[in-house]
Amino acid sequence: MKKWNWWLVVLLAGILVGCGDAEMGEGEGEAAALASTNESVMAMPVTTASDEAQAAFMEGLYAADMGRFLDAREHFEAAVATDPDFALGYLYLANAGNSLQEFTTNLEKAEAAAANASEAERMMIEMNRQGFDNDQEGRLATAQRLAEVVPESPRAWLALSNAQAALNEHAASRQSAAKAIELAPKMAAAHMQLGNSYLFSEPRDLAQAETHMMHAVNLSPEEPNPHDFLGDVYRAQGQLEKARDAYTEASRYSGEDGSPFQQRAHVNSFLGDYEAARADYQKSIDSTRCATWLAIQETTMNA
Repeated sequence: MKKWNWWLVVLLAGILVGCGDAEMGEGEGEAAALASTNESVMAMPVTTASDEAQAAFMEGLYAADMGRFLDAREHFEAAVATDPDFALGYLYLANAGNSLQEFTTNLEKAEAAAANASEAERMMIEMNRQGFDNDQEGRLATAQRLAEVVPESPRAWLALSNAQAALNEHAASRQSAAKAIELAPKMAAAHMQLGNSYLFSEPRDLAQAETHMMHAVNLSPEEPNPHDFLGDVYRAQGQLEKARDAYTEASRYSGEDGSPFQQRAHVNSFLGDYEAARADYQKSIDSTRCATWLAIQETTMNA
């Protein structure tokens, strides 16, 4: 017999920077606390019969929100190992996968288990299938229905924002992301999503991008990606010294992930400090997570 739990859910399209994600280490307990704190304001059903699977899922969800996809993958694997009928666990495992085969295999498992899931969860699975099939209009229609079914969930609005962005409806996408922030002002991932929209999509607004990335930094100061994204904004603004400082701050929390060093190396190159740039590129190459990610990609390409 399945039971209902009302937690954070929905796809937040992550941006992989450099070679992957950071090692949590001592911060993992803090991640769990932050995820738990958000549960009351991000209602959407997660259907599982196992408290252990639910806890692993929540750890993975927070890691995915913060762009730490290798960490997220480990937690989602633990969730579905504990509850083999966990449809949403398979869906998120698909999106944290390291290959097309992993994605398709786990998406099919999510679809097979969908009969046990809620209406909102089934919509999320359907959106992934539509996105994979390049049915972006269908994906948008499903996302609109999702926001109608669970209008109190900021994650439903983020899913709609993503679907709108895929069709270059950037004004509407930003309105949907803003609605998510209205529902959950302390959701750093929502600020990062909106900030990246202003940073990369036309019409760009670098001041707005900076504002939202600063919110993300203030909300999750010990996560590397908010600092990294803030560095991207400063670099786009031509404020290279500030960008370098932001990437340096990201490196303080990135653990075994060397991508902040890669980012800082780019800036040092632009600033003409080639010795520092070379040292940072080497740090990035030598990072454990980078080596792991490259090995996975080589295995996938040779399969």
